[in-house]
Amino acid sequence: MFVCLDHLAAVRLQKIREYASKLVFKAKERQAIFEQAFETEIQQYKQSGIIPSNSILQSIKKCITN
Repeated sequence: MFVCLDHLAAVRLQKIREYASKLVFKAKERQAIFEQAFETEIQQYKQSGIIPSNSILQSIKKCITN
């Protein structure tokens, strides 16, 4: 019985690690999207002197929800 419990604990631990890995990957992916959007806004601001509109924010939201 203890062997079975040890096996179940090991399987559960592996699933938790896989889930955590997926969360880290998604977080890094989102961070990259935000960094790209920020750089785009900075470039637009440097060129025009005007803070960009919310269109970039809307495109970020679309990327995140997908």
